[in-house]
Amino acid sequence: VAAGRILHCLNADANVTVVSPAARLNPEVAYRVSQGQVTHVDRNFEPADLDGADMVLVAVDDPDASTAIWTLCKQRRIPVNVADEIPECDFFFGSVH
Repeated sequence: VAAGRILHCLNADANVTVVSPAARLNPEVAYRVSQGQVTHVDRNFEPADLDGADMVLVAVDDPDASTAIWTLCKQRRIPVNVADEIPECDFFFGSVH
């Protein structure tokens, strides 16, 4: 999920930052990092990671962490999309075939 969303953001000329331990990156995201297409922060999410964010995409396999990030985004009025959690999405990605 994360790799596809990153690609959509890059196609829109967005500046993308991925916050995740390197060991948890999938091969496509790791490739984007290695090519300098995205900025990578090699650690788990911290609330300060939201400083200066225009929007946030959450694609982690921990529902509690996803909801915590969603709550922080709502408090800061940052649009957020939590993968596979429709109630925690301010915007959506349409299907592309």
